Amino acid sequence: MFNPLPTFHCFGLTGGVLLPILTGMKAFQYPSPLHIKQIPPLVKDTGANVLFATDMPFDPAPGLYARETIRIIDGLDITTDERDRIYYRNAMKLLQLSPVA
Repeated sequence: MFNPLPTFHCFGLTGGVLLPILTGMKAFQYPSPLHIKQIPPLVKDTGANVLFATDMPFDPAPGLYARETIRIIDGLDITTDERDRIYYRNAMKLLQLSPVA
């Protein structure tokens, strides 16, 4: 995981620091999400397959990018199972959670 969020940020601390510690996940901590030109090559160089970040401060309206991402995924010509993998199973795998019966 690549985490550019600072530890004083609620997501930076819980998801970027505590999640890797509690799950044993490898994580690369980067000090600032504002270095938008430096981060993409570093994500590649570190071999991270998860970029843990938020679309703020670049989101022109609160939640716009998240809503747009959901709209695009919902508009894809994919099966229900494939959509379930995107929304649910990826999060379950990342967070190392077991399905609830």
